[in-house]
Amino acid sequence: MKKIGLFLVLMFSCCAISFGQSAEEYVKRGVSKQEREDFRGALEDFNKAIEKDPKLADAYFNKANLEVLAGDYDGAIFDYGKAIHCNPKYADAYCTRGFVKLMVDDTKGALRDFNKAIDIDPAHVLAYYMRGTIKVIQNEGQDAVRDFNRAMSIDTNNALAHYYRGVLKDKLKDYAGAVKDLSKAIELSPDNESAYFNRALSRDHLKDFEGAIKDYTKVIEMSNSPEAFLRRGLAKFELKDYSAAMKDYTKAIELDTSYAWGFNCRGLAKVRLEDYSAATQDFTRAIEIHSNYKWAYSNRADAKYLRNDYIGAIKDYDKAIEIDSNFALAYNERGLIQYKLKDYPTAISDMSRAINIDTLYSLAYMNRGLAKHELKDYVGALLDCNKAIELDSTHAQAFLNRGIVKDELDDNTGAIKDYNKVLELDSNNKWAYNNRGYIKYKLKDYQGALVDLSKAIEIDTNHPNAYYNRVLAYHKMEDQQNVVNDCDKILKMYPNDAYVYTARGNAYAKLGKYQSGIADFDKAIELSPRYIDAYGFRAVLKMNLEEYDEALHDLDKIIAIEPTHHFAYNLKAKIQFKRGDFQGAVKDYNKAIEIDNRKPDYFMRRGITHFTLNDKEAACADWTKAKELGSTEADEMLQKHCK
Repeated sequence: MKKIGLFLVLMFSCCAISFGQSAEEYVKRGVSKQEREDFRGALEDFNKAIEKDPKLADAYFNKANLEVLAGDYDGAIFDYGKAIHCNPKYADAYCTRGFVKLMVDDTKGALRDFNKAIDIDPAHVLAYYMRGTIKVIQNEGQDAVRDFNRAMSIDTNNALAHYYRGVLKDKLKDYAGAVKDLSKAIELSPDNESAYFNRALSRDHLKDFEGAIKDYTKVIEMSNSPEAFLRRGLAKFELKDYSAAMKDYTKAIELDTSYAWGFNCRGLAKVRLEDYSAATQDFTRAIEIHSNYKWAYSNRADAKYLRNDYIGAIKDYDKAIEIDSNFALAYNERGLIQYKLKDYPTAISDMSRAINIDTLYSLAYMNRGLAKHELKDYVGALLDCNKAIELDSTHAQAFLNRGIVKDELDDNTGAIKDYNKVLELDSNNKWAYNNRGYIKYKLKDYQGALVDLSKAIEIDTNHPNAYYNRVLAYHKMEDQQNVVNDCDKILKMYPNDAYVYTARGNAYAKLGKYQSGIADFDKAIELSPRYIDAYGFRAVLKMNLEEYDEALHDLDKIIAIEPTHHFAYNLKAKIQFKRGDFQGAVKDYNKAIEIDNRKPDYFMRRGITHFTLNDKEAACADWTKAKELGSTEADEMLQKHCK
C-alpha cells in the first residue's frame, strides 16, 4: 500500500467543495484550517457544519478526509458513506472511499466504488487511475493499461498515471514503452525518485546498462538508497566492470550491514575477479544473515568448485537443494561436479532431476549429453544435444557437443555442419576450428585440415590439441620440417609428452637426422618405459643404421611388454635375414604368422627366406598363400620360380 499512499494529497486536493450559508461557511473555514495543518480546529468546524445541516455532503466528505490522515479508516469509510447518502452522485466521495477500502485490503469494495465513480463521472481521472491500480494487483495487465490510457487521455499531464502505466508496462515486458512513460513522469515530476528507479529497472531489461547507471545515480543523489547502490553495481557487473560493481556492493553493505543480497552480489564480483577465498567469505556472511538463502549456498558452491574443493561444493549444493527441492540449477551444477569427478551415472541422475523440474532447461540437456558421451551412449547423447538445440538454437556449445557426438558416430558430414553452425554463432570458437580440422584430416582433406587447425592456433597460440592435429596433417603431407616445428611448440607447453617426442623423432628420421631421432625416442622411452611405439620406431631406425643388436634389444623389449606383438617378430625376422641368420628369420616369421595369419607380407618374406635356404617347396607354399591374401609380388615369384 505504500505506493497507493502517494495519491492521498492529490485526491484530497482535486475534490470539489461548494460553499453556501452558515453550514457551508463552517466547511470553508475547516478547509482553511486543514491547509494550515490545524487538524483539530478543522474537525471542530466540520462537526459544527454537520450540526447545522445534517444533509451537507461536503461536511461529511471533508471530515472523512481528516479521519484518513489520522489513520481512522473505519470512521472515514463511514463518513464517506454518509456523504454519498446525502449526495448519491458524489463521484469524489466514491473514489476516495474506494481508495481507503483499498488501504484496508477491501479490494472488491474498492473496485465497486471506483466503478461507481466512473459511472457518475466518465471523466474522473483518479477513478480510472485507481481502478487501473487494482487491475495491476489482480494481474489484469491489459485492462489496467486501458484504464491508465483513459486517465491520460483526460489529463495528459498526470504524472502518477504515466508513472504507474510505466511500471505496469515493465511488468508486461514492454520495456521500451515503460521507459517512455517513466520518462514522461520524470518530465512532469522531476523529483519522483521512484520513477528514476523504475526507469533504471526497465533499462536493465533493455540491456541499456549505461542509461540504468545514470538513473540509479540520480536515485542515490536523492536518497542514498542501499538498493540503488546494489542495482547500480549489478549494471556495472553486466558491463564487466567488476571492480566498480564491487565498490557499489560494498557501499550498499555499509548502509545496511544485514543486506544479505549485497554480500551475495559482492561475492559474485569477487568470483569474476578470481578472488575465490574472499568470495566464499561473502557468501558465508550472506548465509549467516539469511540461513535459507539458497542462492548464497549455490554461489558459494561455485566458488568452492573453482578452488577445487569439490566435496565442499557438493555439500553446499546439497544444502541449496534441501532448502528448495525443486532448485533445478543446483541439481545441474552438482551434476557438473560429478561429471568432473568422472562419476557419470550420478551426474546423469542429477541432470535428469534438473530436467524433470524444468523441462525447458537447455543447459541440463546439453550437460547430460556430455555425461552420456563419456559412457559411450552416443545415441542418448545425440538426443540430448538435439533437445538442447531445439530449446536454444543460439547456443554454440550445444552445436559443438553435438558435432563431437556425430564424429563418434562417424557422421562426418553432420559433424562438419554442426561445427559450421558453431562458427556462425561464434566466429572465434577455437574448438570448432580444431574439431572441424580433425574431421577434414580423417577425410584426407589435409589442406583443408591445415587451414582450420591453423585458424584455431591463430585464435589460441597455446592450443595443444590444434598443434597435435596439425602434426598429423603435416605428417600425411610429408612436411616433416613443420612436424618438427609444431612438436617443438607442444613440448614447450608439455615437456614430458612421450607421444610428441616420438612424433618428432619420426620426422627427424625422415629428414635424415638419425641421431636427433634416436635422442627423441630415447627421451620418449625415459618418460614412458612401456611405450611400445617408441621402442618400435627406434628399432627401425637402428636397423636402418645397421645397429642390429640394439634394434633386436628394442624388439625383445616390445615382446616382453606385449607377447602377441606380431610386428615386432616380423622386424626381428627381417634383421635376422639381413644378418644371414635365415633359420632365425624363419623362426621369427613363424611366430609372427602364428599371431596374425592374414598378413601377405609375412608369408611373402618367409617364402623368400625358405627359397634362400633352398627349400623351394616351402617357398612356393608361402608365396601361394601370400597371393591368396592379395600380394602381386608373390604372384611374380610364383611365375618365376614355381612352375
